[in-house]
Amino acid sequence: MALYPNCSPLDYIHNSSFYRAEEPPLMKGIILTLLSIFTIVAIVGNLLAIIVVYRTPSLHDPSGILLAGLASTDLAVGLVCIFTSILYHWLNRYIISEVSCAIRGYLITIFIGSSHFNVALIAIDRCIAIRLPLHYRLYVTNKRAFQGIIGNLVVIAILSALPLMGLQDRSLGRYEFVPYLSGCWLDITNHPQNFIMSLLISVTVMAILLVVIVAYIIILFEAKRIDNHLILLKSSLKERRQWLRKSTRTILLLIAAFLLCTIPSTAFTLLAIIHCQPIASPLAYKGLIHWGVYINTVINPFLFGFTHKDFRQGYRLIFTRILFKETRVSRVHLTQ
Repeated sequence: MALYPNCSPLDYIHNSSFYRAEEPPLMKGIILTLLSIFTIVAIVGNLLAIIVVYRTPSLHDPSGILLAGLASTDLAVGLVCIFTSILYHWLNRYIISEVSCAIRGYLITIFIGSSHFNVALIAIDRCIAIRLPLHYRLYVTNKRAFQGIIGNLVVIAILSALPLMGLQDRSLGRYEFVPYLSGCWLDITNHPQNFIMSLLISVTVMAILLVVIVAYIIILFEAKRIDNHLILLKSSLKERRQWLRKSTRTILLLIAAFLLCTIPSTAFTLLAIIHCQPIASPLAYKGLIHWGVYINTVINPFLFGFTHKDFRQGYRLIFTRILFKETRVSRVHLTQ
């Protein structure tokens, strides 16, 4: 009995013309413009976030390391996923060769998956910090934070390699150019080739979402309870209260943005996998499957700056140095 009992290879063939529909020139221009903006902001913003963590001693703790890990994977998403999407949308075919297309699909799965797992690690870290503040340093160390980041990257890299092994006859996936995505990934509408792999990815993301949602609820209620408790204590705990508010506010907004960007994408992808017929326009497939991740990648550096004083000061210091250097160079040219 097939794992997709209501679907057949003929369904995929009949729907191919729908999924390959061309975009109007105006819409294509708008998409290329947005992708160009996303690329610049994602690369510059996340690179600045990594530099700030590196140069700020107060961020050299497990929480700062995990935020730097998230910024690193988001930087990779900007470079490998969003930037190459501009070329794929422009040409509407794979670049160089089918091998490079498959590698691009493999890297997309690794970096987007790692970004999701890093958000889960950040949420779990903050849960431990709030629920077990006296034992936090015992359970969570810089070394373990690094191990968590590297470990999840290795596991995802191994699982993401399944579609490279030629097992598409067993529905374990094949990376290829997907017209309705204007990029290289898994064609989730091709059930005979990609059903199991697509379903595995969706279920994994749903599990991550569940962990993050539970952690979000715990953090929200525990932070409120502890904050109210500290108000009743002596003013000597004012610094502790401010630290709790600062770190918790950053993580809560980070998680909220992740959920808002990921839940619609995951729900739509899962519906698209289990239905043989198109459930929306080709533009909706393109906008919902990957663009939620792209938007999340772009806004994370802004969330760091708006909610965390150390990041805000770090950004300001970097921009001040850049402007100072440009001013000094201009003065040198004028004097010559």
